[in-house]
Amino acid sequence: MTARKTIDDLLAEARLGLDRVTPEEAFEAMGDGAVLVDVREPYEQAMERIPGAIERPLSRRKSMPSRNTGSTSSRYILRSAASVSPQS
Repeated sequence: MTARKTIDDLLAEARLGLDRVTPEEAFEAMGDGAVLVDVREPYEQAMERIPGAIERPLSRRKSMPSRNTGSTSSRYILRSAASVSPQS
């Protein structure tokens, strides 16, 4: 019998499939045609907007699209806008 996975184990596995990019890399990718999707809640988006991002709150989605969406690259913002806004 295998041991049950803890929440920490499950989170660590999920993070393996994520690509972390800097704000500069995200905005550079947008210049190359990537789509930046802001999944923060409306109250979070109201505090700070991300220029050029499509706002799609996670609570209003039935499911996230597949990571492999074809030729268009997508980036999902899961933290505060301050962590993704380009540095001045």
